[in-house]
Amino acid sequence: MKRIGLVILAGLAAAVFCHGIFPKPTVKQEGFNEKSVVEYFDDVHAALATLEGQAIGFLGNEKATQRSPGLAFHYIQVLGRLRSTKAIKVLSDQLLYKQQTAEIGKGVPPEKEYPACGALIKIGLPAAKGLVERIVTKETSEEYRKMAFFVCREVVGDRKVPWLLDTLLEEDPSGRKSEFGRYRDKVGILKKEYQKLSK
Repeated sequence: MKRIGLVILAGLAAAVFCHGIFPKPTVKQEGFNEKSVVEYFDDVHAALATLEGQAIGFLGNEKATQRSPGLAFHYIQVLGRLRSTKAIKVLSDQLLYKQQTAEIGKGVPPEKEYPACGALIKIGLPAAKGLVERIVTKETSEEYRKMAFFVCREVVGDRKVPWLLDTLLEEDPSGRKSEFGRYRDKVGILKKEYQKLSK
């Protein structure tokens, strides 16, 4: 029951946040009370912050995600709808996590089969930059890079993915100039890999 309650809360909170179902009272509305509305907003924001933290903590626990794939899926959806930049790392860790459902099959968009992919697309440019940093500075599989490129393409467009890779060199994520040459070479290799994938 507790798990079901969390899923329902996650869905409702995300729906409220995403679709802008917050009341926007005006002076003309009967019973207008600015203090009560401000308190309501504060309560909602606090609840969403708590939910965000719970989702990040849950998805960071590999055993928990394996035990409860349905809850993992809902938490990933919530973080995407919240546009949570705090969740970029944990969502990047879950990039290849596949949705466990009978609906998945041929012709299904990647963001549906891989929910973290869809969530990162919703978060946008910060997520794309986070993925670029990961594939440049860390060892990743070909499948991981393929999905990372897909997210980047959906966020910035096909032609700007090489530019996105170059921005990493400008920002120097390692903070160590000694690594610059290695990262520059890696960016060159990734650009060629992306060109092959985009043909």
